[in-house]
Amino acid sequence: MAMAGSVGVKPRPHHSTPRRFLGRMSDIGTIEDASDVLPVPSSGTIIVASPLENPTAVDTSSPIFPIEVFEHIIDNCCVDEAHGWYNRFSIRDDQETLLACALTCKAWLPRSRFHILRRVAFSDTSQVFMFAHLLDAHPDMANLVQCLNVYEERAYPGRAGHTWHVFAFLMMLTRRMPVLRSLVFEGTDIHNISFDHRSIICISAFPAITSLSLSNAEFASVAHLGRLILSIPALRSLACSEVRFRKQGFDVCDLPPQANRLRLTSITLQDCPNEDVVNLLLTTSTGEHFESLDVDLFAAYYGGSRLLRHSGQGLRTLRMYADAESIKDMTQQLSPCDLSHNINLKELIIDDTASVPASVWIPNLLRTVATSAMQEVTVNFVKARWMASYSPEWKILPPYILLSEDDCAAIDGALSRSKFARLRKFRLTLDWHVDVEPYMACFPRLLRRGILSIDAGRDSSMFGQPMRYPYYSVRKNDRRGHLK
Repeated sequence: MAMAGSVGVKPRPHHSTPRRFLGRMSDIGTIEDASDVLPVPSSGTIIVASPLENPTAVDTSSPIFPIEVFEHIIDNCCVDEAHGWYNRFSIRDDQETLLACALTCKAWLPRSRFHILRRVAFSDTSQVFMFAHLLDAHPDMANLVQCLNVYEERAYPGRAGHTWHVFAFLMMLTRRMPVLRSLVFEGTDIHNISFDHRSIICISAFPAITSLSLSNAEFASVAHLGRLILSIPALRSLACSEVRFRKQGFDVCDLPPQANRLRLTSITLQDCPNEDVVNLLLTTSTGEHFESLDVDLFAAYYGGSRLLRHSGQGLRTLRMYADAESIKDMTQQLSPCDLSHNINLKELIIDDTASVPASVWIPNLLRTVATSAMQEVTVNFVKARWMASYSPEWKILPPYILLSEDDCAAIDGALSRSKFARLRKFRLTLDWHVDVEPYMACFPRLLRRGILSIDAGRDSSMFGQPMRYPYYSVRKNDRRGHLK
């Protein structure tokens, strides 16, 4: 029997799906499919089934628990900003969960709607058109959108490559999202995202943007990339992955005159073997604000050392990625990089994916550290994944196939110097079934200090933890065929 004042609707069994959404939750889609859910229902009361399948109706306008409890539950259904917040896959997964939360009851709707609108991802202009129509119909929702991910996912093997333009996406959303602070563009290897002067004008219409990520993007020249980032005065985080330029060379005269220098705090350069990009960053930004760098050794080879010197005392976190080709190039020099200028560096992360043991560059890099503030050093090895492809019968890899005893001793010695007295953790991650005991014995001084951590027998933390750039939770290198 329904309670007084409630709507006379027969309650559904517990955990049942509304008739309108019969089928898999993955069929719901993304934000543009939920436009009917987003506005607050006009009905003051909603009938839901009790947890014990009691036919007694529940008035959700007066929830049993404080509303803060429900909001905390919904908040924990979403990925936080430190773990793939900008990733389009996490956005889509979270939206499926949040749509289910929004359909639960009226008490859950406002918080669910807040998180649904906070991050949106589109791959088609029709989706953007529907979303723009939703914002026009409900202007108050425009102030909720903080992250926009525009991506291309229709990549088919053997299909001829083409370039698609972001102007069509941005034109419909210009001036509709005043608090947007994160902008992510993801192309594919055969479908590059193209930016022209119209796209730059549209992006400059989002005044609150602080984070920009570009993956598989194409510009006419490095100067065009410079015009783009200089059009975003509040920009603090820049990530570039496989960004290409039709015209080589960089001339500072091609940049807008009297442009203010950027105050970037986080920079990622992945598969951007172009010294012109480094020259652009040195020209357009003030190095003392750099706090986090994520670069591969190709970037280091093409001027990354100058970028490290430019960051100077401001750098706190450095992540470096190396494969066989970049290690071969870098080991021909006396030192892969010089960290002596970064006297406040606190965290160093090295991702080594070379398919052959060639890790002498790691202790050489550690010897260049001049800071006494270093707190954590992490070395992620994913070599064994590729070695096992040559010897699939290996269930446990022979000792020292990833690191030689000499390399281990060199690392142990480098990290035992007085300048590493504040080091709290040295983490070594091995990507396959490796006998840990021989490696433990190779770091006697770190072991005595109680700061040694060796992890093996599962996927590397390189795959388990998010990268420091917003658009990927897994580093990829399709061009060389290492990771996919």
